[in-house]
Amino acid sequence: MGRRRPFILGGAIGVVISMLCLAWIEDLVYGSTKPPDYQKSSTQTLVISIAILLIYILNISIQPLQAGLRTLIVENCPTHQQTQASAWAGAMTGVGNIVGYLSGFTALPELFRSKALTQLQCLCVIASASLLITTAKSCSIVERHVPPEMVERTGLVAFLGDLFCTYRSMPMKIRKVCHIQFCAWMGWFPFLFYSTTYVGEFYVGRMKARDSSTPPTPGERNSLCEDAIRFGTFASFLFAIVAFFASILLPLLLKALNKANYSSATTSSNFRISQLWTFGHAFFALAMFATFFITSQAGATLLVACVGLSWALTLWAPFAIIGSELAARQSLRDTISDISGEEPPPSSRDVQAGAIMGLHNVAISAPQIIAALACSGIFGIAKALGSQAGTGWVLRAGGCAGLGATYLTSRFNG
Repeated sequence: MGRRRPFILGGAIGVVISMLCLAWIEDLVYGSTKPPDYQKSSTQTLVISIAILLIYILNISIQPLQAGLRTLIVENCPTHQQTQASAWAGAMTGVGNIVGYLSGFTALPELFRSKALTQLQCLCVIASASLLITTAKSCSIVERHVPPEMVERTGLVAFLGDLFCTYRSMPMKIRKVCHIQFCAWMGWFPFLFYSTTYVGEFYVGRMKARDSSTPPTPGERNSLCEDAIRFGTFASFLFAIVAFFASILLPLLLKALNKANYSSATTSSNFRISQLWTFGHAFFALAMFATFFITSQAGATLLVACVGLSWALTLWAPFAIIGSELAARQSLRDTISDISGEEPPPSSRDVQAGAIMGLHNVAISAPQIIAALACSGIFGIAKALGSQAGTGWVLRAGGCAGLGATYLTSRFNG
C-alpha cells in the first residue's frame, strides 16, 4: 500500500460515510416512520447533535485525503514539473468545483425524476461517487512507493515534538508560505462559506421589494429561500468557471512573461510565481472591499465570479512553490549521495514531505476555526445594531486578511 495510500483511502472512506450519513440523518435517527412531532425542537436535538459530530468527522477525514494527494505530486514529479503538476491539480479542482456548483444550481430531484430524494441527498451521492472513482484511479496509477524500514516514535508527546522539529527545520521559503496561507485563509473562509448567502440576500431583498404589499406565506417563504440559494449557487458556478480557465491560462502567462524577460536585454530576472500570487491576494482584497458599492444581485454575482481569478492562484501558487522547493532539495540530496557514495537517511524524503504538507494543511485549516468565530462575532454585532448587512461586513473583514496576505507575499523572495 505504501506510506500514503492508507491515509488517502481511509480519508476518502471517512468523507463518503460522513456525507451520506449527514444527507440521510433523519432517516437514520427516526427510521422509515418518523414520529408526528419530529420537527419540534426537543426531538431535533439528537439530530442536530449527530449532524455536528458527522461534520467533525467529515473535516477530520478530509485532511489526510488532501495532504496525501498533494504529497503524491511532490514525491512523484521532478523539480521542473512541480509548477506544471500543481497547475494541473488546480485545474482538476476547478473541474470539480464546476461539477459541484452546477449540480447545486440544478434541481437534481426533478432531473433524476425522484420524489424520494432531496437536493442534499442527490448532491452527496454525486460527490461520493466522484470522490471514490477519482481517488481509486489516483491510487491505482501512481507508482507504489514503499520506504525502507525505519524506527518510528509513538505517543502524543513524541508526535508534537516531531511536528515542532519539522516546523523548525523546514526550508524558510516553505515556512513563509505557511505564514501567508494562514493569513490568506482567514479571508477565504468567509468568502467560500458566505458568498452564496451574499448573492441570495440581494435576490430576497429584490423579491420582497416587489411584493411588499402582502407578507409571504410560510410556503412562499421556503420557496423564496430555495430560489435564493439557487441563485447564490449559480454565482459560485460562474466563480468556478473563471477559476478553471484562469488555472489553465495563468501558467501559460507566467511562461510567456519569463520568455519575454529571457529575450530582453534589459532584465535578467524571471517573473516569479510569487508575484502572481501577490496580485491574487490584492485582487481578492479589493473585491471584498468593493462590496461597499454593490447594490444589485447582478453586481454581486459578477463580483463573486471575478474572485475566481484569485482562487485559481490560491490552488496553484503555494503548492507549486512548496513542491518545487522539496523536489529541488531532494534532488540535491540524491546528487550528494551519488558523489559521496553514502545512502541518505531512509526518512529524508518520505517523512519530511508528508510532515511538511501536513503542516501546510494545518496552516490552511486552523485559520478557518478562527475565522468562523470572528464571523459569528460580526454577525452578532450586526444583529445587535439592527443592521441587515452582516454578510457584507464578514466579507470585508476577509478583505482585511487579504491585505495582510498581500503584504506577506510581496516580501516573499522565491
